[in-house]
Amino acid sequence: MNVPLTRYCNLFGVYLKPQRAGVVLLIVLLLAVTALQVWSPQLLRQFIDAASAADTPTRTLLTLAAPFLLSALATQALPVGARHLSELVGWATTNHLSSTSITSVCGWRSGRCVSCSAGSPAVRGETRRLSCARFTH
Repeated sequence: MNVPLTRYCNLFGVYLKPQRAGVVLLIVLLLAVTALQVWSPQLLRQFIDAASAADTPTRTLLTLAAPFLLSALATQALPVGARHLSELVGWATTNHLSSTSITSVCGWRSGRCVSCSAGSPAVRGETRRLSCARFTH
């Protein structure tokens, strides 16, 4: 079975569209982490060059050291935020996909079983399976 790539892209877009802000923020965080990983060695190089010079005042060294330390801390903190955000986006997207699948495969509409003539409310059980008074789906 050969499915065109555009169909996958459309499916990808449908489930990530509600998470658009999170995805954009995730892209920004990942670009920021990459930029910091490139920029930090340059800051360290400037500090080492200044420290190698015999007549560099201490204030200048502290001024060069502070941005490096801040970038090092940010390089450690930003991936934690990116990972947390990616998990939130991933779980929300997975839940959206699951609810869509259950709706289309099992016939659930608005929390009610359409195959149950009484239309009893759906109950989410301990096993996380949807069930109504008559059927277990």
